[in-house]
Parts: sequence; structure tokens; C-alpha cells
Amino acid sequence: MIYRTTTYKFGASRLSLKYKDEDLDKLIEAYMSNNSEFSFTQLCNYVLSVADQQDMLEKEPNTSYSQILLTSHDNVRICRILWGHIWNKELMQLFINTHDMYRNNGDTYFVVIK
Repeated sequence: MIYRTTTYKFGASRLSLKYKDEDLDKLIEAYMSNNSEFSFTQLCNYVLSVADQQDMLEKEPNTSYSQILLTSHDNVRICRILWGHIWNKELMQLFINTHDMYRNNGDTYFVVIK
């Protein structure tokens, strides 16, 4: 009989995404098609949620995490993809802070250009 123990990691753990850049871009495009305005944090939370559901996070076997964050490398990958959408005039960064949505701790906000 084999007994498996589960390791619990408390606090924030930075886990890498298994997505290739093209697949990550498709995931971001799907999010953009359903959200006309969003923050960088909202997008990253969405990516983490979908990646967790699709088993696309580099997790250790038999490990439960209390909080998962993206690695700096994956944050840069997302920024690079967003920059491509800005360059293609599909996305615009917002520089205003008057709307209720934009009162969140200095986060960066975007508007999808349709």
C-alpha cells in the first residue's frame, strides 16, 4: 500500500505558466473579447484561474497552495503580449483615475478598441 502525503504551502508561491506564447496570447484575446475594460491584475487573475483549471501551472506533485502568483517572467510575457495588442491598435492603456473602477492601488488599466 502506498501512502501519499500532501504538502501545504502557505503564503504566496510564484508558479510558472506552461503555456507557449501563442497559447497565452489566445487566452488573453479571449479575455479581451469578453471585457471592454480591465486592469492588469484582473487579467493576471483570469490567466491564473484558467491555467489552474487547465493544469497549466508548474506545480509540485501532491502540493496544495494557499496563494498562487505569476512569476516575474510570466508577468513580462503578458506585458509583451499586451504591448503587441497596443501596437496593433486593439488595446489602449488608460491614464485617467476618475472612474470608480480605477481606484485600485495604482494598477494599470486598459480599454479594448473595437
